[in-house]
Amino acid sequence: KVFIQFNGNRTYCVDIGVEDTIGDLKEVVAMEANISSGDISLVLEGQLLNDHSVLQDCGLGTNTTLHAFCWSDDGLGSGDLAFKIPHHRDETQPTNKLYKPRTGESSVDLEDVVTEYEHTTDAEGSDVDGATFHLTRKAALDSVESCSQTEQHKEHYRFFVYCKICECVRPAKLRLSCTECGNGAFLVERGPSNWNDISPDTTIRGTCKTHNCICRIPRFYLSCSQSHEGDVEGTAVVLKHVQSNHRRVACITCEDIMTRVLIFPCSPGHVICLECFRRYGSVCLSERRFVEHPQHGYTLPCPAGCTDSHIEESHHFLLLGPEKYEHYKVFGAEEYVLQNGGILCPAPGCGMGLFPDGGGRLIKCQA
Repeated sequence: KVFIQFNGNRTYCVDIGVEDTIGDLKEVVAMEANISSGDISLVLEGQLLNDHSVLQDCGLGTNTTLHAFCWSDDGLGSGDLAFKIPHHRDETQPTNKLYKPRTGESSVDLEDVVTEYEHTTDAEGSDVDGATFHLTRKAALDSVESCSQTEQHKEHYRFFVYCKICECVRPAKLRLSCTECGNGAFLVERGPSNWNDISPDTTIRGTCKTHNCICRIPRFYLSCSQSHEGDVEGTAVVLKHVQSNHRRVACITCEDIMTRVLIFPCSPGHVICLECFRRYGSVCLSERRFVEHPQHGYTLPCPAGCTDSHIEESHHFLLLGPEKYEHYKVFGAEEYVLQNGGILCPAPGCGMGLFPDGGGRLIKCQA
């Protein structure tokens, strides 16, 4: 099921097979909208979709919204018919797809997906800062890399998020819209290749297809690759240090080659697999070996002790698990108080952060 929305909140819900092509999808929408399929251009991630592209090769999931605009022969501008993100499913007009799929090569590689099947053996053990962990590769994959049997295993994506609904690391769906009007029918001059490209300070420029909108700056955002119903805003947090291990670099701890890894921002770019990172972080948390960084907060450096190697975003410690992440937040708050001249309330079960007021000797906890 794919959503297509015209401007004016005209939305079409199309039931279509994953083996069908973009051209098939255009024919169904054109018939319902009473326009020529040749005038329709479908947009995903700021790129035009080729008619011969197969839907399953485009990374489309259930309830995906495609934005579009029409190239009209009647003198209208190309932005006169712009498609926007649907906000209410009850505004949709269902249609049925009855055409047989056509075969053809996809010229769209939206997520730079490369599927690679690895055959790994049980790990004999790993040593992280004096603590020995005996684990099997199956346990590592089950606990970190695959929390759903339906997820295609070992897919290589460009960006990753931690999904709070799935409670694990997921490949990210990259989407974009115009920074001024919010329209998703926005064509970019080039696709993003790194985190700087999708940041608020992106240098990527493009063209908004909304009529009279001259904005050239896109806004990128990421969501979980799995389809979730209801309000999902804020449920997927970006993991800038987690990447696909295209170069097959061995983990600095267990020396296994894993599909998804965390890359530290040190000059050697040391790599650690997600399971070893979880265990490394858990040990350091229990031993209170995290440090308060002036820019990155309560964080950890590379296990090799490299300079300028601290994790730059706190959500990576969600990989430690919900309980340990709660401990991480408490310990981080306590460390911030102590590092900035405060004290912790000594009352049993309190621990409130207190800061001396005006040089006085008496501090009273208000909790």
